[in-house]
Formats: sequence, structure tokens, C-alpha cells
Amino acid sequence: PNAVRAVLGGFAANTEAFHAIDGSGYNFMADQIVALDKRNPITASRLAKYFSRWRSYITIHRDTMSSALIKISKANLSSNTREVIDLIISE
Repeated sequence: PNAVRAVLGGFAANTEAFHAIDGSGYNFMADQIVALDKRNPITASRLAKYFSRWRSYITIHRDTMSSALIKISKANLSSNTREVIDLIISE
């Protein structure tokens, strides 16, 4: 879990990669969260928090982050990750 959090946390800290204009960084992170949730829900739910400030970004980023959140939300998630995602979307 620590290695996964370090790698994906490093990716999220890379502004150019995570906040790519085409939304590819958000989609990548969404895919990783959904995949990781099956093996380690606690780590997945912590990584989901990188999307928590999605409403504070400019429109293009806000829209693509919202799409990634919806993608995560539509997955079959653990209760841990579901709770975090639902909270982020409802804020």
C-alpha cells in the first residue's frame, strides 16, 4: 500500500500529468482507484481524496474531474471508497 500510495501520490503531485488538459491524468487516476479498490479499499479511498477539491478548479479541469468522479462512482466500489466518492460529489 505504501508503494502504491507513493507512486500514485507522486503522479497526482505532478501538475502537468495529473491536470492534463485532455483529462487523461484524471482518467488514469480513476482507473487506478477502481482497480485498487478491489485489493485495498482503504488505500483506494485515500487516493480518491485527490479529487476532493474538484469544484475549485477552472471549468475545463472541473468538467474533466467531474467525469472521472462519475466514472469511479459507476464502478462496483467498496463501502470505504463509495463513502469518500459520494461525499466528494455531494460537496
